[in-house]
Amino acid sequence: MPFDAVILFLFSLLASAFLVGAALILKSRYLTGYLDLYFQYLLAASVYGLINWTGPYMVLAIFGGAPAQDPMLTLVTFVLFAVPFLLVKIGFFLTLLLALRDRKLPDWLLQAILIGSAIAVLATVIAVKAYFDTRDMAPLRVFILGFGLTAVAVELAALVNFMIATRSGKSTLQESAMAWGGAYLAGHIVYVASSYAVSFGAPELIQSAAPYLYFLLHIPPLAIIARRLRSHGKPRLSRDGASNGFAERFGLTKREIEILHAITSGRSNAEIGEAMFISTNTVKNHVYNIYQKTGVKNRIQLASILAEEAGETYDNPAIRPSSPR
Repeated sequence: MPFDAVILFLFSLLASAFLVGAALILKSRYLTGYLDLYFQYLLAASVYGLINWTGPYMVLAIFGGAPAQDPMLTLVTFVLFAVPFLLVKIGFFLTLLLALRDRKLPDWLLQAILIGSAIAVLATVIAVKAYFDTRDMAPLRVFILGFGLTAVAVELAALVNFMIATRSGKSTLQESAMAWGGAYLAGHIVYVASSYAVSFGAPELIQSAAPYLYFLLHIPPLAIIARRLRSHGKPRLSRDGASNGFAERFGLTKREIEILHAITSGRSNAEIGEAMFISTNTVKNHVYNIYQKTGVKNRIQLASILAEEAGETYDNPAIRPSSPR
């Protein structure tokens, strides 16, 4: 394996481990709904990056034989392994952007993703068959270029829409969302320009930076999320077991469980909204639903019955009576 390929492979492994590990740590430390999706997205993105940029070398190292630059080896690796993870990555990314705005994936969008994925797989099969029939790489290169640009266009369009939706207002929540989206948008633009530079006549040296840029573009947004969670995040409580049993007993949803943890840590509705990237009114609605399900009238009563569930005497002066509305 060439020395530059070894360097790229080691860098990709270390970068993937860093991204996935950092997301896993944040997920384990903070009770914030979108962190599950963020972890899944970074995991899919890391696997796709490893396969897309170092897959041929991995195949060569495992099975030996043809040189890694062999177009057939690159083709097989990309089609069989990279394309599925690219589609999964895009799905997680779109879902993550909606989760950051406290929204779920609409049925129509889910259907569009499934239909688009099916079309992509079908087009891939047709392109591969055409290559085997003609042994001409030109149409296949056009297909791969078009496929990649379409995938990038979807992610860029989703990012632009996300930033437009969060541009109004001056709260720290919206500022963090804008910074996160802006970091991803800038990273994607630089990465795409480098990745497809050779196809438009640019020196190959520029394209050689693309694999490194792909992994590096995920770091600034992750740092923004980590910084926000450190200042506004809601840490997991030591009484997880008791509160989870409490949630099962009263039939609380996952989001209501998160709100419950935030309440017991003494956060106000505004602070909870800031930490979870949701509006104060949405928090109030969740708090109201918790009150209705548990039969309490304020936060002190809620903390009291939660303490009973844990077998403790709960006395937290930070928890104040609060109207659900």
